[in-house]
Amino acid sequence: MYLWVRETTSELGEHWHIAFHLPHGKRKAIASYIADLLGEPLDHQPRTSAQGKTEGEFACSVWRSWHLAKDIHPKRSGYYLAAYLGKGEPSERLSRGNLIPNTRKPVRGRAFGGRERSARYDATQGQITGTAALKKRFDIARPLKQAMKCRQNADLRGVRS
Repeated sequence: MYLWVRETTSELGEHWHIAFHLPHGKRKAIASYIADLLGEPLDHQPRTSAQGKTEGEFACSVWRSWHLAKDIHPKRSGYYLAAYLGKGEPSERLSRGNLIPNTRKPVRGRAFGGRERSARYDATQGQITGTAALKKRFDIARPLKQAMKCRQNADLRGVRS
């Protein structure tokens, strides 16, 4: 199962973020597969933070156009990983000409009506390409969609009872 989002930034241009479950023992295999798929060899020398290494990074290409990282907080059930994927979502939205906190964005700093001490997810980091109604902006794996739909239907049946 996976989630993906297209993001556009002035520095990197358009790029993708993809999140998926991967058993620990498969990291080398997925890094080799991505290297073959994209035609850019895996760098066997790990990057340092000064070289741009990201939190949880376990693989990077020699020309730095792709890297792989693990969720360093698995106990949080992917909550912040999902927030990272949605980082292009603004923490404020326009309502009748005024900026108000975007209450539909669950991870916001206190200045934007959220509970996070850090404003990390409030900073403009890139724009998600497309609109919420546009296909190819973001998507999730079909089995995950089906599981979510079953869960939603079960929750609705519980409400009606």
